[in-house]
Amino acid sequence: MNFSTFLLFAALGLGQSAPLPATGEDPNASSVSEQQLVRLANPRRRSAARELLAEMLRPRDEAVPQGRLVSLGEALRAGTSLPAKQQIVSTYWSLVIAEAKLLTALDSSTGLGNLAADGDEQTAALVRHVQADAEAQEHSLRVDFLAAQYALAQRLGWSGDVLPIAADRPHVGAYLSRLETLFPGTAPPLPARKIAAVLPLRATAMDRLAESCLAARDALNEASSEVAGGQTGEQETLDLMQRTQGCESAFLEAVARYNGEIAAYVFLPEIAQRTLAGAYGESQETTIVNMLIPPAEEPTRSAATPENGDSLEDRTELATAGPPFIGDPQTAALKRTILRRADYGASDISAGRYQHMVQRKAVEGAQLLAVELFGSANAYVADGVLSGSPRPLTLEDCVRSQDPLGKLTAIREYWILAARQAKAQVFQNQLARLKELEFVARQFGPPEENSIMLLVASDVQRAAAELAEAEAEAVEDQFVAIPRLLGEPPQAWQFMATNPHAGEYNMKFDRQPPEIASQPEIQLLHQSLPLLHQAILSRTRAVLESEAARLASVDAFTRGDNSIQALLAATKAQTSEELRLINDTVRYNRAIAEYALSVSPSNLSLERLLGALILR
Repeated sequence: MNFSTFLLFAALGLGQSAPLPATGEDPNASSVSEQQLVRLANPRRRSAARELLAEMLRPRDEAVPQGRLVSLGEALRAGTSLPAKQQIVSTYWSLVIAEAKLLTALDSSTGLGNLAADGDEQTAALVRHVQADAEAQEHSLRVDFLAAQYALAQRLGWSGDVLPIAADRPHVGAYLSRLETLFPGTAPPLPARKIAAVLPLRATAMDRLAESCLAARDALNEASSEVAGGQTGEQETLDLMQRTQGCESAFLEAVARYNGEIAAYVFLPEIAQRTLAGAYGESQETTIVNMLIPPAEEPTRSAATPENGDSLEDRTELATAGPPFIGDPQTAALKRTILRRADYGASDISAGRYQHMVQRKAVEGAQLLAVELFGSANAYVADGVLSGSPRPLTLEDCVRSQDPLGKLTAIREYWILAARQAKAQVFQNQLARLKELEFVARQFGPPEENSIMLLVASDVQRAAAELAEAEAEAVEDQFVAIPRLLGEPPQAWQFMATNPHAGEYNMKFDRQPPEIASQPEIQLLHQSLPLLHQAILSRTRAVLESEAARLASVDAFTRGDNSIQALLAATKAQTSEELRLINDTVRYNRAIAEYALSVSPSNLSLERLLGALILR
């Protein structure tokens, strides 16, 4: 490994895990990467999230934040009411997350501090740059950590002479709401049902992010030997380092979000009345802690845990390793066969969804694409969340009984709901494509480039996390937004069945009375709506071109003229363009609603109003 590559690894504190177990196979084969990939494809005896968080918070030999250890139970005693206790919990977990970020930065700073900026000018400049960036990150995160310490000290009523250090870790396993036990024979309250439905999806997203981070770390470790052998360049290694850092930041945000929702559930008045009734003082704090971090699952700071985590063999189920790597370039025909397999469900990795729209006129293509993305036939429906059969919800259903002001609010909310369900479908499509790419990588990846296989696996897990988060948002809507729109709790999953307008909008501005047309708000909409429509046309073209680029990348790969990395980039680029088009379409339709309702008389019939909002 050359010097500049070594400093990149030192910056992340990598290479400290236990060595990989010997396999007795050819060292030039891909057995090491196979074992690393197996842990991504099979259940762990220990969750990925728990493993990653333990590594982030492991004790360091170097200088670490100072203070007095305080358990969550002790901290809760400072709260004189349940709302005060909930605020303490939130502040307590914020301190843990701030510490995890700081300790990870300390690993980077310590590794870089031992390096001298010598060698050629390019290497020396790289060392100085990375050192300066790591130092800046460390200083900033120290400030964040101190602020979190003082915030908790204030909650606890401490003077500030001694600052707290959190002894307990947040919960990163599955959470059992036990609603059926708490509310036997009666329907649980809607807020409790909402959190209970969302938590499993948040947990999935958190664990998939952890898997993605661990795979990215493994890829960085693999890349060290590949750079030395000339198979991987330094820029690829730098990209892997940035990917790992971004993934770990997203993971900590997911941990904070998950535990925040658990706390919201525990402190719901309807839940607290049943779980904390008759519990006072220390007994109440113990009950709350056990509900927040189930006992015998989450270790405390004093718990004996391996400093470097479990070995790869201990933490992996070495069951089915999947197909062996082929390694040598294969024929284009065989690659096309692999790419078109449906092992992971419906996917269009080697065929385009939108190419039939390319020859259409711009406006017609935009409307067709809007129907494809938002159409009820492709609407995302979560199974098992609500008992009844899925039902279509139209824009007409939402505005029928609303007053003029309520109609605008309902329309705005309807398109937000439609966008979230459309995005969940987009993330489903992305995951299907990436899983097929993972299969391709395992079949055709060069055995001397194990980091590529781990890179693909990391992206698959990140996509699974994005899908789970999108699902969580869509599920939350069913319990929060749908009752606001319909005036009653949902009994069945409601999917948005009205397609948005993506064509040109005839404002009939010249027919508006002067007292209306002269209003600044109307003037703004008059000028904005054509621009918003042009944005949709341009974004539609971007989606079509991004799909064409992805298909060209697939074709080049089958000929041996392209890499898995290029396929990954093209796949994610198409997803990004689809998400942007969804956002642009929602913005356009909300602006249409604002204009239509502003210039229409209050007694306008529902049929005519709907005709002014959507394309019939």
